[in-house]
Amino acid sequence: MDCFTFQADQVFHKSALTGDYFDTRKLNLDILKAHVQLLTEINEQERQLIKHGKTLTNIENKNNQIVSGVQKSKTIKNKNQDMSDKLTADIRLMKEGETALGRSHEPKERSLISIDSSLKSMQTTERFWSSEFQQNSLSQLSITDQQEIN
Repeated sequence: MDCFTFQADQVFHKSALTGDYFDTRKLNLDILKAHVQLLTEINEQERQLIKHGKTLTNIENKNNQIVSGVQKSKTIKNKNQDMSDKLTADIRLMKEGETALGRSHEPKERSLISIDSSLKSMQTTERFWSSEFQQNSLSQLSITDQQEIN
């Protein structure tokens, strides 16, 4: 069977091992340099991650404050809208009541004028009958009784 080893050597089923020579010291040094470079990159990325995390936390706090302010504003707006609706309904009812009072006022005023003229007529009649009664009753009394009444 033809294959490759983990060290990148090539093996053929009819021949010996073939492959390149590797200087393991150089390989280890390259790996160490790459390792140090990657650790440096990891540390830098972690610092940036922490920095961005703090920035994100600040932005979330500001966002929460803004959302809270918006909710308070909506609550106040809704209360004001409810109050406005109630006042509008009250004004409408008062206008309707004023119109109804205006409509009922005119007939009552005419009725008052009619009653007032009837009252004056009755008072005139009452004065007439009163004077008539006094004249008739005094004339029918004897002179002595008339003097006593006077």
